[in-house]
Amino acid sequence: MILHADITDINGNNKQMDKITIITIIHHKKKEMWNLSDNMGPYKTSTMLDLKNRKPMEVKYLFRKAVDRANHLNVPVPHLETLVMQIEAFQRFHSLY
Repeated sequence: MILHADITDINGNNKQMDKITIITIIHHKKKEMWNLSDNMGPYKTSTMLDLKNRKPMEVKYLFRKAVDRANHLNVPVPHLETLVMQIEAFQRFHSLY
């Protein structure tokens, strides 16, 4: 069985692609993103900068939603759950909401 999907390109053109083509595109995009990241040199994430500067962090959308989704799917994520609870406690302690 060959799976097909309708894909809209950047120009709004609708194209039908098979599963192998879609996987190949995704693979190359991921590789491209990793290469960009690897060549950036040292940097700090926005969450780390917020933490250091005692600013509110985007915990809900970057971390909490992932934990909630994992719980909904019965996927254990104990390390992420612990990290989220620690960040939320830090924010409460420093009134960063």
